[in-house]
Amino acid sequence: MNNILKKLTAITAAFSVICASPIFSAYGAGSATGDKYEFNGIDPEKSTVKPTISLSKIEISLDEAKKSPVQSIEMSIKDADKKYVATGIHVRYDDRLKLVERDEMIAERGPAIKNLGIELSEEDNCIFLVTAGSGDYGRNGVMWTFDLRLPDNVKAGDLFPVNIEYDAENDLFASIAKKENTKYMEAWLFTKGIEQGYIKIKDDEPTTTSTAATTATTSAATTETTSAATSSTTTVKPTETTNKTTSTTTVKPTETTKKTTSTTTVKPTETTKKT
Repeated sequence: MNNILKKLTAITAAFSVICASPIFSAYGAGSATGDKYEFNGIDPEKSTVKPTISLSKIEISLDEAKKSPVQSIEMSIKDADKKYVATGIHVRYDDRLKLVERDEMIAERGPAIKNLGIELSEEDNCIFLVTAGSGDYGRNGVMWTFDLRLPDNVKAGDLFPVNIEYDAENDLFASIAKKENTKYMEAWLFTKGIEQGYIKIKDDEPTTTSTAATTATTSAATTETTSAATSSTTTVKPTETTNKTTSTTTVKPTETTKKTTSTTTVKPTETTKKT
């Protein structure tokens, strides 16, 4: 226990050096940003515990960003239930963001570490999150929650990385019960078990959607109208022409016959009378 506390004290003292590291971005599961992890012959695949620590990935519209500029980031852990005690993890967030305290604390302890001691510190756009205890009381779930404020000039398409950043001299993830596995577990976490986070402002989509809809509607309407009109004109006119032809030949014969009969009958009579 004393050795752990001594190391944690040393970690805190070195925090200002840690925060001088440049920021990188990585959003898939894998390695932390920052220093390269030195394996020294350790194969992380041999670890009997393979934890994953993830940060929130938040995507909101510009309207939501304006209405709720303070966004909460959670640091969560899985596949490590009652397998860890001492942790030293620091998070670097985009320098356009501002940390907002929660009840006068840099971050709020989550249920996963409620039975562990904690220590917090902050410098510039880095926060350092530390746990310690007398046993492997760390659980799966939310370890920490902290709040970040978006800038006033936030705009659609903006991306704000929030990264777990590894420091070779100070970071740790340790077990008391299984000390022999600690280095393997730590190697796994910092090289294969990190899921980085971000806050992303969605691109404006209404214009694109509207254009697509208009195009589709116009095309559809044009196609349908043209087809209908063409079909109607082509079909109706021949029918009318045919009807007229048929009228003369077939339909109106009766009428024609009647008229012819009438003419034939009347006119000869008049001719006969003249003769």
